[in-house]
Amino acid sequence: MACAFVIALVTCALLIRAAFVALQDHPGERSLHAKPMPRSGGIAIVLALLCILILWPLDWPVVTTVPVMLSMALLCVVSFWDDLASTTPLARLCAQLLVGGVTVFWGGYVWQPLHAVPVLFQLLSLFAIVWAVNLYNFMDGMDGFAAGMALFGFGFLGAVGWWHGEQDFAQINWLIVACVAGFWCWNFPPAKIFMGDIGSTLLGYLGAVLSIHGWQLGLYPAWVPLVIFAPFWTDASYTLCKRILRRERFWLPHRSHFYQRLVLAGLGHRKVVLAEYGLMACGGLSVLLCLWLGLGYNQGIAIFWLVIYGLMIVWLERRLSMQESPGQ
Repeated sequence: MACAFVIALVTCALLIRAAFVALQDHPGERSLHAKPMPRSGGIAIVLALLCILILWPLDWPVVTTVPVMLSMALLCVVSFWDDLASTTPLARLCAQLLVGGVTVFWGGYVWQPLHAVPVLFQLLSLFAIVWAVNLYNFMDGMDGFAAGMALFGFGFLGAVGWWHGEQDFAQINWLIVACVAGFWCWNFPPAKIFMGDIGSTLLGYLGAVLSIHGWQLGLYPAWVPLVIFAPFWTDASYTLCKRILRRERFWLPHRSHFYQRLVLAGLGHRKVVLAEYGLMACGGLSVLLCLWLGLGYNQGIAIFWLVIYGLMIVWLERRLSMQESPGQ
């Protein structure tokens, strides 16, 4: 784990110094940063993960299966090309559907309850993987946000695996945490480097696959990863639905997510990202606390967080709309 952290940390430092022109994120009207920033940090995450898998060829679960390895490779190549030359949304979607299809129909990573219609849940799992890939990409727009969510999300998934004695599942999640932590040191506000599509799409894909794999191992019910990653999927899903209902071109970059609106409202990157960290920490700890107290996976936790996030959406929408209306 320490080696993965050092590889990512040092690689990011080199990438910051290199500052490749083709991998610069230039600020636009929908950006939250004011100066060009390197968006090559995802390369460091991928390199650190690849080095550990090659140098320490242990029986890593999930990521060493052929379908997942092929899917990861295709996703990284397409995303890296997008960072370099900006592919069309349709081309990205087709690649993501292929990645999801290989993972679901060949790899067998399907969220399927007993006595359920197989094809239906295969399609739902395909949708979940594609949505997770895009969700992580959508939410990678604030210093330290996507990286911090990976630290908490994969960290808590690993902790649940460790609690149940699934050391392999715990190790692969914590390996991802170590790879991302090396990047996070340079990405925490004020960020010196962004992860780019190659990093965000890979983390979204791994989040979906490992969440499904943990459920297949019987480690937790389906709602546990949703509680752990709640700040991400809640904000992204609500914003997407709102933009679709408004008939906006939802596939284009925008600044409609709550985290973006909070930054623009004057709170700044650091305050907003720390608040998001707090939410994710509380969600993950609530799951672990119930296990520690012997309550098991009490569905009351899921209901509790559903109510909390619902109330937060209503409150934030009202407050932010009041602040934004004078300037509209």
